[in-house]
Amino acid sequence: QALAFFTHPSGSDLFFRPIGYVTYWLDFKWAAYEPFRWHLWNVAAHVVSCCLVYVLLIAFGLDRLPAGIGALVFAVHGTRAETVSWVAARFDLLACLFVLLSLLAVDRYVRTNRRTWYVLMILTAMLAVLSKESAYCLPLLTLGMIPFKTPESRRNLLRASAGVFATCTIIFVYRWWVLKGVGGYRSTSGESALTHFNLIRTVKPLLFRQWALLFFPINWSSALGGWTDAAVLLFLVVMVGFLIWSKPSVRHLSAAILFLFFAEIPVHHLLLMTADLAGSRVLYLPVLAIALFWGLVIQGCAQTAAQVALSTGLLIFQFAALTHNLLTWREAAFLAQRTCREAAIQIGNDDRIVIIRGLPTTWHGVFFLRNGFPECVRMNSPRPLKATIYMEGDQPAEGNFRTFEWDNQTLQLKSVDRPAVPQR
Repeated sequence: QALAFFTHPSGSDLFFRPIGYVTYWLDFKWAAYEPFRWHLWNVAAHVVSCCLVYVLLIAFGLDRLPAGIGALVFAVHGTRAETVSWVAARFDLLACLFVLLSLLAVDRYVRTNRRTWYVLMILTAMLAVLSKESAYCLPLLTLGMIPFKTPESRRNLLRASAGVFATCTIIFVYRWWVLKGVGGYRSTSGESALTHFNLIRTVKPLLFRQWALLFFPINWSSALGGWTDAAVLLFLVVMVGFLIWSKPSVRHLSAAILFLFFAEIPVHHLLLMTADLAGSRVLYLPVLAIALFWGLVIQGCAQTAAQVALSTGLLIFQFAALTHNLLTWREAAFLAQRTCREAAIQIGNDDRIVIIRGLPTTWHGVFFLRNGFPECVRMNSPRPLKATIYMEGDQPAEGNFRTFEWDNQTLQLKSVDRPAVPQR
């Protein structure tokens, strides 16, 4: 797997994420075709990150109760459904995990001035940016710690920030060499989405839409149950309660919001999400700032009773939103498994070339079967299949074809009589 660090990838979307690729290889060696084991790694990484968030919030000067509530908000925020449930979001988990470790190493270096922490800070920064591009915000995040540090410790913090910046710059230059350019997602015109700047596309999510996603992280494409409706109303009451009883530090609260913007800079072009929360994995790291925000608001309550009551309401809402979103992921998982099994039964011993049409990329915001469907069918088949399965547009120019088409009404693949149009 050392080739993951040196190989020039090919394809329309180019990424340099060798740490994630290595973990996938290790998972395959350990988990093979057992989904539970693959998901177990994601859950474990998330649990570790939640513990690190608690320690980091303590380092930011929060008391134990506000830090604990902030870490729990990070743990059960509604955007976690995609990041933790979807194995392909492993890169976001790893990037955030190493960013948290690096920030904690920065904090320890600032406090102790020991070189050991400085070296650990550099190593974890390297691992972070080798996991996913979102971690390139790390130098800015270290600067975002300035308002939470004493004036006499800020020189060490600036020295640490310079070291992190140099590390990220070196890795970025190497990444540029490996990818022969900036890499990343491509637009329909073939341009890099990262460099294709659009003022409206950037300002709209940063100043407007993201706040709805971060404070009300609900998949609105699925019908809300009575429990979720009640939780939303409770959250509105909680927000009013915080306005009345909380008097947080304006300077620190402003720093938390700035921290959020810093965390979103590398993914600003991906923030224009729809109401189904598809793509919310890019918010995994930025929610660290939301955890800090709520921790500061809770700490601003002078009365312990108000802290406990309002924190309880906040967590009830977050848990209800996450539960609602996870139910959609669960339904999509069972639908995907059923679709693959039914397709395997329909194909049977047919040795013709099978073409799949119209399979959706997402279902209610959950990434569905457009990618990996042939492999899914073979994994869920009770016997080895003779047919070769292609998605529409990828089939060979000629051959003996059999075509299946997705029916949005019945949510099933149906065999169609008309032949597939050969690829030209």
